[in-house]
Amino acid sequence: MINKTIYSVLGDEGRAQLAGICFENIATDDVNTIRMVSTDGHRLSKIDHIVADKQGPKLEGRVIIPRSGIVEVLRLLEGGETVKIGFKNSNFVVEKKEEVLIIRLIEGEFPDYEMVIPKIAQSEMVVPKEDFLMMLRRMSILSSDKHPGVRFKIDKEQIEATTTNPEIGEGREIVSVSYRGKPLEVAFNPKYFMDTLSSMDSQEVVVKLKDEVNPCIIEGNDDMGFLSVIMPMRV
Repeated sequence: MINKTIYSVLGDEGRAQLAGICFENIATDDVNTIRMVSTDGHRLSKIDHIVADKQGPKLEGRVIIPRSGIVEVLRLLEGGETVKIGFKNSNFVVEKKEEVLIIRLIEGEFPDYEMVIPKIAQSEMVVPKEDFLMMLRRMSILSSDKHPGVRFKIDKEQIEATTTNPEIGEGREIVSVSYRGKPLEVAFNPKYFMDTLSSMDSQEVVVKLKDEVNPCIIEGNDDMGFLSVIMPMRV
């Protein structure tokens, strides 16, 4: 869950509420779910995991665990042993045998992320993850801070990626896809897609789109409970 959310935490400290991962416990009569969400304002990652009723932390509302603390949790998890997690006062507590890690939570409210997740998608693209990822990596070679965008032209059987950097040159590549919807041209920052795809286990990924101005959703059959939302660019 951490690996599927940590990459989209806001890097700078301008907006403290986005400088960590939102954690919440969603309990119903039948299901107890823990959820982690992160966003930097341009993309969002969300992962749900169903746990046994007695194993889920009893937490009301949402809390924000800072990125620096999450990095320390990852180090604690490197051995693969089971850990205990919980919350006390304004702290996130992780226990591993004799080790105890106490992380102070970020004060403030995490944005209403549900408002960002598109409810309707008019088009759907299914693409092999590795083919898509390799194409994005090659396209990103031409990207820079001034010219980060890659334009995608999507139709029934293929996605064509093009990028132009006046200082380096141009790139164009085509990957076969299965696409349902009207032909669409839209631009994205390739790094955002690469971060998401690198965290996923699915061999094929599903990209759901509405149009060239609304965010897309990325999901996969082998990444249960996970979705990524990425905003398009104007280029």
